[in-house]
Amino acid sequence: ALIPKGVKIGSLVGEKDPATYTLQDLRRIKFFFYLANFDPRFLKGPIRMPLLNSHTKKMIVDLSDLVSYNDNGTPDDDSDDRFILRHNVTEKDCQRLVVEAFKVMLNIVPIHQKIMYHPDVQSGQVEIITSPFYHPILPLIYDSNLARISQPNDSLPTRFHYPEDARAQTLMAKQYYRKLFHNKLYGMWPAEGAVAQAVVPVFEDADILWIASGPHVLMKSLGKDSLKAITPKQLFRPYKLTDPKSGKHLAIFFRDWRLSDQVAFDYAHRTARTNVDAFFKVLKSYRPRRGERVLSMIMDGENAWEWFTKDNDGVRFQNLLYARISEAQKKGWLISVTPSEYILGNKHRNIPAHPIQKMTAIDTLFPGCWFSPDFKTWIGEPEENRAWDLLGTVRKDLAQSGIAAPDPAKSMPLEASGKVKAVYKAWDAMYAAEGSDWFWWYGQDQNSGADQLFDELFISHLRSVYRNLRKAGVSIKTPVLKPIIQHEEKTGKSGGAQHRVK
Repeated sequence: ALIPKGVKIGSLVGEKDPATYTLQDLRRIKFFFYLANFDPRFLKGPIRMPLLNSHTKKMIVDLSDLVSYNDNGTPDDDSDDRFILRHNVTEKDCQRLVVEAFKVMLNIVPIHQKIMYHPDVQSGQVEIITSPFYHPILPLIYDSNLARISQPNDSLPTRFHYPEDARAQTLMAKQYYRKLFHNKLYGMWPAEGAVAQAVVPVFEDADILWIASGPHVLMKSLGKDSLKAITPKQLFRPYKLTDPKSGKHLAIFFRDWRLSDQVAFDYAHRTARTNVDAFFKVLKSYRPRRGERVLSMIMDGENAWEWFTKDNDGVRFQNLLYARISEAQKKGWLISVTPSEYILGNKHRNIPAHPIQKMTAIDTLFPGCWFSPDFKTWIGEPEENRAWDLLGTVRKDLAQSGIAAPDPAKSMPLEASGKVKAVYKAWDAMYAAEGSDWFWWYGQDQNSGADQLFDELFISHLRSVYRNLRKAGVSIKTPVLKPIIQHEEKTGKSGGAQHRVK
């Protein structure tokens, strides 16, 4: 394999002194860096893309002329696959990889446009949604004191309370979605599934039909003391959320953690057929004696598939799973639906509408995220609180600068002057600093192995606010913004953002 499963990039130490690297050594390094990040399917043969090239033929990405492929006689086990370089690396090969990577990037949106489900016309396969624009923990941007409800004993930072920023992040995402897909946005995954009753009107005001979160939020919202206390009837259904002031409604779906976690954690080292059999065994155990149940499979998809060893990215598992689901649908005991399709109905597939008004209500949505009934990963530790305090200082300075926030539902005018552009950039830097990832890597609970880089990026966004305010004509100095992370040994787990619910 190009990169053995489980090997962390940057953890392999070569025997050669970097000071002695030749030009060819450096060329090989950049070549293999790019090559290793291509999906292996591009290395095995031609893949046709939806866009046309200059000759009005479909674009093709094929790297099999650069490497040969050997499955070692085990076509159903990718763990022993080998890709062998066909010739010495040249600069032309490196340039070729850049072009091929760009072709893949060009086709990402068109591929999704081709298969996306359109609730208005009830056609398509996949409902594409988004998160608030810069992936903020929306309840904490709305009011960081909401953490006090679920973290009563934690030390919290100075209150960060900007409901208008929560609305802006949501509307910016909606506007960008329409720009990319030329369609209305129906559903939204709150970043990290982070929700609270206070932010329900934010989604409703943006005309969002449905959101989703994790089982701990449902558990606390129903007044339960453990996940085991949640009955199948309570879990396998969407709920109605209502803003008492406006009377608007919003649906919320909750993650079935058992099956979702089994796929993410237990399936990685097994064959596709074994996994699909296990999946359907669980599905059949969920079948009600009468009526219907709505199972919400919600996975941290960017992390789960990369751990599959025998089945690269779980491709064979997914293909076989979809085939078995199609068979089950023909037999009539299982129907795959998107959330919007379930709510609005689809006459072409004989799926009745399930109006939000008729759903069981949750009166008060408990603050929490997709994997815990709190926001401890982002707030409450000294480093995290320091970051929130810095964020609050900069946000206060921005508010007092007299520079109003641009309309988040509109793009910056193409003919905008230099000062107008600076205004947009100042606010954009502020919104970027509100993103969740900076706070994820602060504190002892998480460890990326390169937390200082995230720290530097966070500080750079804050500095960018002041730099652009000055370009916009504001007389303001950049305060001292020192790095938050000290060079100390971290105790938190190293790796990505995948969590198993307990």
